Amino acid sequence: PTIDFQSQDVLFVLESVWITDNYFANVYRYRLNGLLVITMLHDLIPTLDPTFMDEVGPKFHRYLHGASMVSDRVVTNSKSTRNDYSSYCAAHHLREAPGCVTQLPGGFDYIDKSTQSSSEANDFELWPRPYILMVGTIEVRKNHLVALHTWQDLIQKRGSQNVPDLVCVGKIGWN
Repeated sequence: PTIDFQSQDVLFVLESVWITDNYFANVYRYRLNGLLVITMLHDLIPTLDPTFMDEVGPKFHRYLHGASMVSDRVVTNSKSTRNDYSSYCAAHHLREAPGCVTQLPGGFDYIDKSTQSSSEANDFELWPRPYILMVGTIEVRKNHLVALHTWQDLIQKRGSQNVPDLVCVGKIGWN
């Protein structure tokens, strides 16, 4: 359904709207009427290493150009991504929307198991052994193979009992 934005409404774009063809034409129209647009950039991988994104690259370039034109703020999740965005804007003579670097919440608070009964502590066991959690769409650009090869090396050097489990969580992506 179509949303009728009002003046001073805020549109906070967190995910991959760059795959939507008419996105910026629609947002620009509302922005003229006072809509504030904040765009979150997670990475610029399609511009930095387009090896696995031949069909996506042109759309992502259009997205970055559009985001720079219509965003009141561009928020990034790392200094590296902010630097990549700044460099991209400079290289393509685009307006760099101001913004900040922010961390995404981890989702879990520290649980002090020493203050809980043993039955309460067991309720919080997420995995039976120490682990590293890798969260993200499962696709080539997320470097799961690098993580798996690193784990193989660690297991060879230290033994499987001395290396935390690698737990990969995410939906299956493209390519």
